[in-house]
Amino acid sequence: MKKTILAAALLVAATASADDKAKPADAPAPVPHCRALDPIDSTKVIEEAEDKLATKCSTLLLEKLKKKWCTPENKGKRFDYTMSFDHMVGKGPNAKKTADSKRSWTCR
Repeated sequence: MKKTILAAALLVAATASADDKAKPADAPAPVPHCRALDPIDSTKVIEEAEDKLATKCSTLLLEKLKKKWCTPENKGKRFDYTMSFDHMVGKGPNAKKTADSKRSWTCR
C-alpha cells in the first residue's frame, strides 16, 4: 500500500513539474508591410516598408521611393505605382485586408 501511494505521489509530482515549466512565449506578431508595386505587373515589388501603422508605413515607403526615383535628372517626372498593404481594417472575424490603391508621385 505504501509503495502504491509513494508511486502515485511521484507520478503526480513528475506531472506537476512538467506543467509548471514555463511555456515558450508566443512569437510576436509579424510587423505588417506595405509595398509599392508595378502598376502594370503587380507581382513586381518596386519598394517595401514595414510599420504597425498603415499611415506611417506609407510615409516610410514614400520616403524610400523619393530617394530611389527623384534624382536631379528626374525632376518633374511622374511615377505611377500601386500601393499594397498587409494591414487589416477592423478586428476579429470582420477584419479585412486594406484594399490596394493606384497612386503616383511627381518628383520636385
